[in-house]
Amino acid sequence: MKTEDTILESLLKLAINKKLPESEVLDISDEYHISILQYSKICDTLLERGYEIVPDEDYRQAVETEKIQNIIRHLIEIAVSTKIPESELSHAVDEQHFTTEQYSEIYNSITMQGYAFVSDEEYQKTVEKNASNQPEKYEAVISEFNKLELSDKYQCLIKLALIISEEDEKAKHSISNSFMQKIRSMKLQYSYITLLLKAFFSECNADGEADLNQIIIYFDNYYRSRQKQGLISEQSDSVLGKPNFSKEDIRRIILFNPLKRSFLANYFLYHKTKNNICINEALWSVLSLSEKEEILSICNEKLNEYYERIEKSENRKSI
Repeated sequence: MKTEDTILESLLKLAINKKLPESEVLDISDEYHISILQYSKICDTLLERGYEIVPDEDYRQAVETEKIQNIIRHLIEIAVSTKIPESELSHAVDEQHFTTEQYSEIYNSITMQGYAFVSDEEYQKTVEKNASNQPEKYEAVISEFNKLELSDKYQCLIKLALIISEEDEKAKHSISNSFMQKIRSMKLQYSYITLLLKAFFSECNADGEADLNQIIIYFDNYYRSRQKQGLISEQSDSVLGKPNFSKEDIRRIILFNPLKRSFLANYFLYHKTKNNICINEALWSVLSLSEKEEILSICNEKLNEYYERIEKSENRKSI
């Protein structure tokens, strides 16, 4: 293997979230006695592959962040009916020597996603209750659990929780299928639902959250663009069908109609303190890119059909 390839392989093993420590990259020239040209070539290759060479302090921070994310993923993975044993969090914090601030970060991140930390006793009851609903699926693990000494039962509970977690994943996909079916079959009384979906999936971040102000701007631009083209923006009985509507009118309609009076109320939530709209986390975690693209395509199609229909209706009224 060429020297450059050997060095690259060694460096990539250190990468955390595409970050590499500056000192390690600098030290390779001494360790392998390479030329400046070879060194430059290695750095260029790393950058081309999307890696970032950062100060050691930034790298250490990335390592700590990755540790925290790993713990969060593990705790969520063993959750049963959104319940997580407190002892598992305490054990992880002690094992990794996390600070009080890091503990709080983990705790807050998980609870904000709708999970709750409970006593080991309550967690055990929850696991057993879920397992008892479908005993044939968990029979082997339950049998193993009943034979174990008390000190060994906890790990068996975790094993059972992971099996149940797989069932939860199937439930998430069921939510996705239900949501997509409602999108495909929705009937429009006004344009609000489809426009909210278009705005949300255009403006949302990686966590499935969209700033309400940006969504309002999206609505405003859409309706005013139609009006400038001499097209109907909304039905005549809607304030958004008039030329003098305000952004406050848009805000009021979004919060009152699509978010509270349609099927979207089951999947979207308005956070008053953050002033954003977020999608159900279970749904967001399984929605594929193709499904998101399909949603936008359906919304465009539904909007075209809707405006064609109301234009004919408004024309009849004017005769």
